[in-house]
Amino acid sequence: MAPIGMIFVMFYLLASFWKAGSAESESVWNEGKLACFDDKYPFRVCCSRIFGPRGNALCFGTGLSFEDCCCLAPWNDNDGRLPLLSTEMIRIPLRLSPAQLRATPVQHRVLQIYQAASEEYHDPGEFHLARGGAWPSGLLWTGGYQLLRWFECFADLPAHAWRGKRFIEFGAGIGAAGVVAALNGANVTLIEAVPNEVLGMNILKNLPESVRSRVVVCQMNWSRPLHHNLRRLASCTGGNVSRQDGSFSPKYDLVANGVSAYFPTQLFELIHAVSSVEARVLIAPGEGIEAFWERAGQFAARYFTQAVVRADAGLTVTHQSAWASCGAAGCPLLELSGRRLTALESEAEPQWNLKVHEAAACKGEG
Repeated sequence: MAPIGMIFVMFYLLASFWKAGSAESESVWNEGKLACFDDKYPFRVCCSRIFGPRGNALCFGTGLSFEDCCCLAPWNDNDGRLPLLSTEMIRIPLRLSPAQLRATPVQHRVLQIYQAASEEYHDPGEFHLARGGAWPSGLLWTGGYQLLRWFECFADLPAHAWRGKRFIEFGAGIGAAGVVAALNGANVTLIEAVPNEVLGMNILKNLPESVRSRVVVCQMNWSRPLHHNLRRLASCTGGNVSRQDGSFSPKYDLVANGVSAYFPTQLFELIHAVSSVEARVLIAPGEGIEAFWERAGQFAARYFTQAVVRADAGLTVTHQSAWASCGAAGCPLLELSGRRLTALESEAEPQWNLKVHEAAACKGEG
């Protein structure tokens, strides 16, 4: 296994290479339909609700509108930031394969993701003490947007790895990533400590009725003990907790987290308990790989034997929230696999395969 320090160096070089290569794609995009803004009227002026309910219509050229320009595409401007407090609804055009285009109604090819800055989550535990007690839960955060774009590309898995599979996301937020997981054909369970109003709205607005029937939203604070969390999940989803050994069934094939893995001790124990033997755990921590590894890596290694680090180099480019601290190499994407049959003791030194892979990319089959 390569030393951790070497992994970070390799990841930084890989991310830098792909960022340089994305300039050409960015140029092509800006010369196309979304060449909306100039230095005088940037995204933040033209599209912010602060400047009126429809933005500044004088910003846009002939044939372009607020709907065309004020959306969150992989390479559009937005000053490299996610539109947090200023935008009640974010339009997100999806990148779809020919097969997906044939299967997706026109009205569902551009997501309408609603936000609510007034929604807050009050944390009862350690995070409460560190951050003052509350933070907005009704916004699109870096990790959620990264997962959305990664899932749009099937998370570098073949499309059949999603169709009909069981998917669960811990920390679903406003549901942006979960919507795409459902569009990929998965049976979706979304976990939130306090489900907010816009989560339900985004499911309703962006999924056909036939797809909505495959989505379940569960309220759970995973800082509670494992047995409590498993009973709560079983009650919500119709699952089962064994009276003999306390195991949960049926297991999940795909597990996701895009909220920086709060309470990692309890979270990874829970992820391990609900994951199938061949499960893939897909994480967008919304922070640099070194910071994530220092805070949560030991818990991930306790339950899984394989970890792949991928650079986000063309999925979201530089888009991040003002609170994200990704570092020079950007915010990575991680895939955990190789579920251990039993967890390592906390004192044990984990032996596992940690490697930097090629950058995340849209290459799933249609």
